[in-house]
Amino acid sequence: MNDDENTPLLASDVVNEHEQRLFSIEAEARRVDLLILDQIRFADIVDGLSFEDHPTEISFVLAVLLYLRSEKCRAVSSNDLYDRWNFHEINIRGVAVLDNTLATIWTSFLAEYRSLRNINTVLWTPMHLQEIGNGPKVRVIDLLSESNSPISLLSHPVIISAIDDAWKHGVDTTEFRSQSLLTRYDALGTPRVIHLIDWLAHVSFVVLVTHYLLYPIELSSLNGRQQYIYGPRESKKQKKGVNIPFGAPSELDDAPLSQENLSSFASSTRSISPTVPPALTSICARVFVANFLDLRQNKEKWDYVSPFLATLPDVLVPKIFGMLRNSYPTYLTREVITTVSIFQSYGGQLSTLCVQYFLRGSTIVLGKDLPAVDKTTILNIPRINSGVRELELIGFDNISDSVFAQLIQHLARLEKVNLRGCTKVASETLRAIAQNAPNVQVLNLSYTSVTPAFMAPVLNRCSHLKVVKVAGIQSWTDTTLSKLFSDLPDELQFAELGTLKIRQTSISEGSLSTILERCPSLQRLDVSFTLIRHLPTLSRSPSLEKLSLTSTAISPNDLIDIVSHLPQLRSLSIGAMGVNRGSRASITNTSAMTMSDDTLMSLTSALEKSSRIENINLVGNAKLGLSAKRSSAISTFIKKVGRRFNIQHQKLNLAGIHALRSSDLVGLLATDEDTVSLLEVLILSNTAIEDEAAIYIAACHALKTLSVAGTKMTGEDSNVYCRHITDCRQNKEFSQ
Repeated sequence: MNDDENTPLLASDVVNEHEQRLFSIEAEARRVDLLILDQIRFADIVDGLSFEDHPTEISFVLAVLLYLRSEKCRAVSSNDLYDRWNFHEINIRGVAVLDNTLATIWTSFLAEYRSLRNINTVLWTPMHLQEIGNGPKVRVIDLLSESNSPISLLSHPVIISAIDDAWKHGVDTTEFRSQSLLTRYDALGTPRVIHLIDWLAHVSFVVLVTHYLLYPIELSSLNGRQQYIYGPRESKKQKKGVNIPFGAPSELDDAPLSQENLSSFASSTRSISPTVPPALTSICARVFVANFLDLRQNKEKWDYVSPFLATLPDVLVPKIFGMLRNSYPTYLTREVITTVSIFQSYGGQLSTLCVQYFLRGSTIVLGKDLPAVDKTTILNIPRINSGVRELELIGFDNISDSVFAQLIQHLARLEKVNLRGCTKVASETLRAIAQNAPNVQVLNLSYTSVTPAFMAPVLNRCSHLKVVKVAGIQSWTDTTLSKLFSDLPDELQFAELGTLKIRQTSISEGSLSTILERCPSLQRLDVSFTLIRHLPTLSRSPSLEKLSLTSTAISPNDLIDIVSHLPQLRSLSIGAMGVNRGSRASITNTSAMTMSDDTLMSLTSALEKSSRIENINLVGNAKLGLSAKRSSAISTFIKKVGRRFNIQHQKLNLAGIHALRSSDLVGLLATDEDTVSLLEVLILSNTAIEDEAAIYIAACHALKTLSVAGTKMTGEDSNVYCRHITDCRQNKEFSQ
C-alpha cells in the first residue's frame, strides 16, 4: 500500500486500540493446516487465545482461514506435470472445505443482531501477520481484496454495505478514546473527500509543470552579466546573491546519497574495480560489442567492419559471440550468425566473398534466446564448421528429433554434446551419436525425451564417456532402467565416467546400486529430488568428491555413515532432507524434515575430520535451530566446518534456515590473529539474522559473494562490512 493512500478506508492504524497481542496469523494458519480440514471447529482455532470481545475473535478466525486459503490457491512450482496436477486437486478440495467453513462462521456471527461497530471490528481490526510486534499487519478486508478471495464473503450484502458505508462516511471509531488529534481528523474525513484532495494536488502539480514548460524563466543581460529574471511564481528567489533557475545544475547534484536513505527492501549489486587492468583483447571486445548496434544499422560501416570478423582467432569467437548474445540477441540475425555474401570489386569485376562469423572454432553454443536460430541455422552448422568438437544447443523445444539426428550425422569429431531442454530429442539423436560420434566424452540430455532404453547404443559404443546428465526425465524409473541393464553386457563398465547427474527422476536405491557397480571411478553424483532412501554402496566409492542429496528421504544415520566413508569429499548438498522429491507442500511442514540439531552435531563431527571439504549446502532445513535446549548446533557447525582455515574456495549455503540468528555466526570470527577465513561464498537468504551479523560477516576477508535477501538486515551497517570485504567482486544482496 502506498503512503499517499493512507485514508480511513485503507489505513492500517484506524482501529489501533483493537490490536490484540495474539499469536501471528501465519503461525496459526500453519497450525490449522496440520489439522483435518473437514473437521476444523471454531474452538480449534481460538483454543488457548484470549480476546477483548466476540467480534475481535471472529476477525482473527476469519483472517487465519482466509490466509490459509490464499496459500492453498497459489500455484505449485514443479517440473513434474503429475505433481502439479495432484497438488492442484488437493488444494482445490481444501479451498472448497475452507469456503464452507468461512461461510458457516460468518452466517453464525450474523445470526444475532450486530451493530455497525461490530461488523467494522470484524472487517477492519489489524492482526499481526508474522511474529508479535514485528512485520506487517493484515485485516480481513485486506484478505478479501485479493483476486482469489471467496465469492460467498466478497458478495455478501452485509460486507458490501459495510465497505460502501466506510467509503462514504469513514470507519466509525468513536469508541476508541486514546487516539491523537491527527488520527481523529484522519478518521473523520471521508475517503472520497481525501481522495478528491489528493487528486486536486496532482492536477495542480501537472498545471504548474505545464506552465513552466510554456513560460520558462527568462534570461536577460544586466550590466554585462546574464541572469535569470524571477517572478512571483518561483518559491526560491535568490540564495546568497546567486541565481538558481528551475532545473539548473547546482552543488546538490554532486552530493553523495546518505546511507540513511538506503532501502533494505531492495536488492543491490556492488562491484569493486579490478586490481589489474583488463587484457587488450577484452577491451577491444567490449568496445566492439558496445558499438555493434551502430555498426549493424549503418550499411557502409558494416560492409567495412564485417570482413575483419573473419580474421578473428577461433579462440575469441565464443567470447565475443557470448557478449553479443547478452547485449543484442534480437539483432543477431541468421546471416550474422552463419555467413554473409559480400561483393568486392577487383579490376572492375565483382567477386563474392563468404565471411564466416560465429559458427566456427572448436565450440558452438546456441540457445533459444536467439530468435534467429531455427532449423535452417542448425542444419547449416556442418556446412560451415564440420570440425566442431563442443556442441551446445540449449532449449530448442520446437525442433524435432530427426533434425538433431541429421545434424550429428555430419559432425564426427564431437567430444561434447549438450542438448539440455531440447524436449523432442529421443532415439534418432542417440543412434546418430552412437554411430557418428563414438569419441564423445560429455553428454547432457537433461529435460529431453530420452528414455533409458535409448541410451543403450551410446553406452555400448562410446567408451570414453566422462560426464552423463539426464536430469528432469520422469521416464527414468526402476522399471525402465532394468530394461537398459538387460540390453548391456554384464561385464560392461564405464571406467572413465566421473560425473553422473540423475536428479529429478523416479529412480530408487535399487537401480542406483546397479549403476554405481558399473562406475568405479565416479567423482560427482547428483541424486537430488529422487526416491532414494539409503545409499549403502557409496562406501565403495572412495573417490567421490561431490555428492548432492537434496530433498531425499535418506535417514540421518545413513547420511553420517556415507560422509564418514568419503575421504575425498569436497562438496556436499543436503538441503531440505526428508522432503519427498522437493514437494512444496512438504517443505512448508517442518515435521517432514530429518535434519535436526542433533543430526547436525553428528554431521559436524564427521565432516570435521575431512581435510578437503569446501562446499556445504544446507538450504531449506527449516528444522535446524528449533530444539528446546538450542545448544547452538548451527554455530558449532559454522565454527568447525563452515569456516575452515586451510581450505580455499569455500562455499556455505544456509538459506531457508528460519531459526538462524545473528549470534549463530559468531563462528566466523577468527580465534587466532594468524588465522584468516577463506570463505568466498556465504548465502544467508531467508534467515532471521539482523544488523548484528555484520560484525561476524566482516571477518570473512576473502568473501566474494554474499546474499542476505529476505533477512532482517536493514542495510544501515552495510558500509561496515563492505569496507572489510575488499575482494568482493561479484554481488551482495541486501533485502529484508
